Amino acid sequence: MEKRNCKLAAIVTAAWVLTGTLSRAEDRPTLTVVLHVTDFAGTDPGDFARARTEAQRIFDDTAIRLVWVDIANGPRARACEGLSLFVSFLSPYLIQQRTRQGMGESVLGSASPSTGYAFIYSERVRELAPRRRIDEGVLLGRVIAHEVGHLLLGGHDHSRTGLMTVGMETDPTGLQALFSAKERRAIRARLESKGTSPQERAECGTASVARER
Repeated sequence: MEKRNCKLAAIVTAAWVLTGTLSRAEDRPTLTVVLHVTDFAGTDPGDFARARTEAQRIFDDTAIRLVWVDIANGPRARACEGLSLFVSFLSPYLIQQRTRQGMGESVLGSASPSTGYAFIYSERVRELAPRRRIDEGVLLGRVIAHEVGHLLLGGHDHSRTGLMTVGMETDPTGLQALFSAKERRAIRARLESKGTSPQERAECGTASVARER
């Protein structure tokens, strides 16, 4: 009888390991982050669509929904609940200006946690993607997720592995391009402390940020 109970316990334990625990993303309420986007770089619509998909893939692991809003829509752009952050795709001229001010030439983006702004150096992403054999839109999405990660973590610290490394994981598989468990907990704690509502209207926001050039 005792042997049977031990066997049953082993089966239950195995099932628990396979199905996961309450820490899984799908078992937590989805929180919302609203990204107000300004595109000074004339981003290709297809690249931007793939960037949104990749960034959402990364944040899915943390049970966070990204809502993309074209800041050019004016007052309507703020019709979304959730923590509002700002993402700007910089033009070559603006990137050049920042380089003259001392920004490293290999930097793909930067973030200002105190103001909630992330800056994406689109031209550099475009140049790096083929060298790393990564789709430009996918790499763009990872850069956005990395910089938004800085905004949500509230600092400029980098990790030893994963998405938040200094050089950022840019492997084609994307297996390492994720937040660490510690970072996921910190990000959710930040959002929960801000009182972010898990219930957001499905029609909130617009994805039509990039326009035909």
